[in-house]
Amino acid sequence: MQLTETGTLLSQAQAQNMAGEVQASRTIQKLRLDIENKDIEVLRINSDIEWANERIQKLEQALDKATTELKARSDLVEKWETKTVELSKKIEDLEK
Repeated sequence: MQLTETGTLLSQAQAQNMAGEVQASRTIQKLRLDIENKDIEVLRINSDIEWANERIQKLEQALDKATTELKARSDLVEKWETKTVELSKKIEDLEK
């Protein structure tokens, strides 16, 4: 009778072991899927970062260009204001 009980216990232990292996296999598959999803997310984020960096670079170039143009126009305005003042003085001098 002890032999039968030992065989039963052995069968139960093997069944539990198999169930544990199946559960472990499922867990491993789930973790592998999670890793794959995270890898995809990292690739997407890296792509977004690359796009954002390119956009920043373009915006910085546009800002530099606009700043240069604004300075050039400011210089022209200053030049014409100076000429206007000079011409106004000449006109006043001629009117006297």
